[in-house]
Amino acid sequence: MLVYKKIRIYYFSGTGNAKRISYWIREFAAEKNIICNLENIDTARHNSIDIDTDTLVIIISPVHGFNYPPITLDFIRRFPKGSNDIILMNTRAGLKIGKTVTPGLTGIAFFVSTIMLKMKGYKIKGQIPFDMPSNWMSIHPALSENAVAFLHEANFYKVKKYCDRIFEGGSVFVSYRDIVQDILISPISLGYYIAGRFAFAKSFYASTACDGCQLCVKQCPV
Repeated sequence: MLVYKKIRIYYFSGTGNAKRISYWIREFAAEKNIICNLENIDTARHNSIDIDTDTLVIIISPVHGFNYPPITLDFIRRFPKGSNDIILMNTRAGLKIGKTVTPGLTGIAFFVSTIMLKMKGYKIKGQIPFDMPSNWMSIHPALSENAVAFLHEANFYKVKKYCDRIFEGGSVFVSYRDIVQDILISPISLGYYIAGRFAFAKSFYASTACDGCQLCVKQCPV
């Protein structure tokens, strides 16, 4: 039995992974005749937020520095008080080894955002990480086309499976499987977060040393 008739997805997507997940959710919602609207956090943060009380809210964003990026955290911090059900999702670096998808690290992303949203009155119904193709090619090895296709297919079916449970009002806390590694990494998340903000993040952008070879474009998994 379907519990929700309307879904609002707030997504922040740097290179497309979180946006792709959002599109898949909307696709599965349409199959169930559920109204699903997508809003880019980069745009929505400048507008007033008005959500019907019977609407399921999904917030999805990539993880960097073992936390949500500042734009997402600031959006959650300014989110109005309410009582809606909320599902938190993130995309993190996924790699393929053999026929296995290696998990990334969520760190404190769900911990921090859950506390902020609960203080505002919301009920957290799920915490779901997705290990999408890593696009940090200056750090992670470039993925082959087969590896990217494998990761997309694996996550597509994960989204479908979780949506079936979510639409019927079920709770989905997949993140609990990684609770040990997330707790272990949490003490260094602040230092990494600062380094990610002022150092590592720059590795996503071309510097004056770029010679226009287009290798990053050709190998981008997104």
